[in-house]
Amino acid sequence: MTSSYILHKVSFSVFGAAGYDVGNQFGHFTIVTDDVNGKVQRILEKDGIVLDGGFDKVLVKDPDGYTFELIEQEHHSEIISPALGMKLLRKEVFPKLKYTSAFLSFAHDSTNQVVFEFRAYHDVVEYPQGNSNIQYFVLFEDLYKIGGVVYQAVQELGGSIKRLYSRSEGDRMNALCFLDPDGLKMVLARSLFLKWMDGVNK
Repeated sequence: MTSSYILHKVSFSVFGAAGYDVGNQFGHFTIVTDDVNGKVQRILEKDGIVLDGGFDKVLVKDPDGYTFELIEQEHHSEIISPALGMKLLRKEVFPKLKYTSAFLSFAHDSTNQVVFEFRAYHDVVEYPQGNSNIQYFVLFEDLYKIGGVVYQAVQELGGSIKRLYSRSEGDRMNALCFLDPDGLKMVLARSLFLKWMDGVNK
C-alpha cells in the first residue's frame, strides 16, 4: 500500500508579532472530514471565523488569517463509485433536512436504469445498521478484477472485506462481501455462481 501526504508548513514569529499578513499568493487548502460541524466549533472556540458555506462545505479562516475549506466526507459514494465502476449522476444538498444525496448508476443517465441513492446526514458520524441485514447484490463476469479494485478502495478509504467461496469449485472465488466505512454491505458475485446457487436450492 502506498500513501501520499501533503505537509502544510506554517511559520510564525517568536518575537511577539501582533498579526500576520499571508498576502494574496496563497489560496486555501481543502480538508475532507467526517465531522465538519465539530471542526467548525473548535475553530470558533479558537477565535477563528466562518466565511461561507453550509452543512457539508464550510470555508473558515483561522486567527492568523489562513483559509481552509472543510468538506463533509461521503463514504458511500466515495468507495462504491470507484469500486463497482458506477457513475455519480448527481448530488443534491438539502440544508433544511440536513442531508446530502448522491445518485449513482452503472449507466450515464437514469433512463430505464437502476439508480442507487445514498444519503450522508449532516453532523452524523455513525450509522446504526439495525437488525434487518440490508445488503446489495451485484453480479459481475470478472469478479477477480472487481475484487482487486474493491480491495484497493477499502485500503484507502476504510471498510472491510469478507470473501465467500463455493465448495463446488474448490478455492475459486465466486462471491465477495465488503462493508463500506459506514457499514453498508455489498455482495459481489460471479454470474455463474448465481446459477450454481439456484441449482443447489432446487
